[in-house]
Amino acid sequence: MRRHFALALGLAACTPVYPAVNFAHVNVVDTQAKSAAPDFEAVRDRWTRRVHLNHEWDTAIDGHVVLLSDEMRVALVGKMSDMMKLAEAERATLVAQQAKDAAEMWELVFLVDTSRFEWNDFSASKTVWSLTLADDAGHLIGHPEIIIAPEKPTMIEALYPWTGPFTRTFRVRFPRAIDGKPTLADPPRALTLRIAGPLGAVDARWESEPAP
Repeated sequence: MRRHFALALGLAACTPVYPAVNFAHVNVVDTQAKSAAPDFEAVRDRWTRRVHLNHEWDTAIDGHVVLLSDEMRVALVGKMSDMMKLAEAERATLVAQQAKDAAEMWELVFLVDTSRFEWNDFSASKTVWSLTLADDAGHLIGHPEIIIAPEKPTMIEALYPWTGPFTRTFRVRFPRAIDGKPTLADPPRALTLRIAGPLGAVDARWESEPAP
């Protein structure tokens, strides 16, 4: 009994404690026009969750998930514009694309390593993994579009410090609405991404700041 209790305490102590987030909508275009770029690293870390899953003696998943909230998109535009020294017209194009994506989808960046190459095939039609996104009200959506991240490896490494030589980076996209009906509460009080398959399951969760 004491051994089990001590083990439970040890597991609890290892559980990461993440800051609350704000799901309130931000107009990406207006914010870029009126405000200085936010601290990208601080915003990125606030919207990032680590996921780790073991299968027997192997690492089935070791990764990070970044939820591209409106706040995160604003910070991303500022960071990319600064790094790439974008001209005004190029920056405007980037802002417009981020605003369009924010209105149409719940989007996440998933950076992941696995012990076996065949386990790291999230975008393949025969992947062993399924990904679902749920809100706190019990709404659930699955079957996202999963693509290999379009950014160049050097850009990914500059934006996200958790990449290694075997890391694969994906974009995971769930529609905000289907046939005009919202898929999830918007804004939600919490969102949970579940990654599951025959090797096990692991969650990434974002909880909102308490109401004033």
